Amino acid sequence: MAMARPCGVFILMNSTEHKKLWRQKNREKLRIYDKNWRLKNPEKYRDQKKRRREREKLIGYPRAKKYYQKHKEALNKKNALYFKLNPWCRISNSIRSRCNNSKHYDFRWYGAKGIQGKITSKEIKELWFRDKAYLMKKPSIDRIDNDGHYEVSNCRFIELVENIKRRWQNTK
Repeated sequence: MAMARPCGVFILMNSTEHKKLWRQKNREKLRIYDKNWRLKNPEKYRDQKKRRREREKLIGYPRAKKYYQKHKEALNKKNALYFKLNPWCRISNSIRSRCNNSKHYDFRWYGAKGIQGKITSKEIKELWFRDKAYLMKKPSIDRIDNDGHYEVSNCRFIELVENIKRRWQNTK
């Protein structure tokens, strides 16, 4: 015998709570529906994505900023540990920024002269182990041909002191 709900007992929820519950119950169905819709309407999906990016540029990322402010110390520790374990990633980031970011303080010496960072972080990792940069005191990435781009064939790791000496030799 099925039990009936007692009279006068109502679950009070607003429409957003109902929507949340419905989405949680039908998460898989929604995921499949979204995937199928994106495949059927690639132009609309692209436009939607574009509008979202423009809106985010105007508004910014308020949730991300709040999260960062709340967890700043933990995130900084996590990043420091990551770059300590993967030092080639920091080098990769600095190459990309000084070649592409016009606001970077070294852009005038790299990106403004047309030097491009055509090397990936995976390739920098290979160079790191090929040149045994992990054994060096202060490893520094060096372009063999100073007028050439950052490419695997044109890059190597040497000590920072040697790199500075090379810089002064080339300017004379």
